[in-house]
Amino acid sequence: MTSGQENGLRTWMGDRQPRLLAVTGGKGGVGKSNFSLNFAIALGQLGRRCLLIDCDSGLGNIDVLLGLFAQYHLGHVLTGEATLDQAIVPGPGDLEILPAASGVQALGKATAAEAGRLLKALAAVSQRYAVIIFDTSAGLGPQVRSLLKAAPETIVVTTPEPTALADAYATLQVVVNAADSAHEAQAVIDSVFTVSNRFLGQAPGYLGFIPKDPAVPLAVKSQSPFLVASPGCAASRAIRGLAATWAGVEPASPERADLWSIFRSLWGNATVALRPAASREKVSS
Repeated sequence: MTSGQENGLRTWMGDRQPRLLAVTGGKGGVGKSNFSLNFAIALGQLGRRCLLIDCDSGLGNIDVLLGLFAQYHLGHVLTGEATLDQAIVPGPGDLEILPAASGVQALGKATAAEAGRLLKALAAVSQRYAVIIFDTSAGLGPQVRSLLKAAPETIVVTTPEPTALADAYATLQVVVNAADSAHEAQAVIDSVFTVSNRFLGQAPGYLGFIPKDPAVPLAVKSQSPFLVASPGCAASRAIRGLAATWAGVEPASPERADLWSIFRSLWGNATVALRPAASREKVSS
């Protein structure tokens, strides 16, 4: 791909790009998707409208957490069976959600043609949102690594359990979930910093922690975000604070903050074959 072709596609995508955030976890069961959902709602309450994309093809459960029935999902958009607007479902407030695909329709298994279709669809609606959040699969498989490498901003959700700390050093900002106290959360982040400094020579950022709160599992059982079901609980107060902190910090590398970076990392140069005619004309002129 030539630099002119890349510039042409970026021009077509528009100058006003939303902040792009990947949320991941070192292992399953750390509350990653629950964090993504409530974090997106909290950002919306701050006036930052979000699109939450569930990228976990194996255990995608954003719609389950909300008790939603989605007629279409990410896989249908990839194959052209549904438009993006048909697949997007409304969440609490002004949050919008793109439910996960499943099986062979997983994001990481998309063909170049399918990737191009999704890229164009997202680019067409991207100016509606202040933030697009990618809720990744747990762990650091190939698809997750590609997404984290491309995303300009990353939050990793971990817990005080030792097995949840194994991959946390490889990301940019850490949130400790379900901590018994600020002291326990600090002990967890100290462990992450130790491993990160040892293997990478640098430490990730620490966004903060969410305390263990009985309102969280109760909200999950009632299929309602805890920020909506119990807005005054400790977990809700904490995630509002985390969202306000994150929203007030400008991206460290704004030049990387575009959808094309993510798609190129996931599918390589093949997606340029589906660039719009307007971009081809600009490139050839």
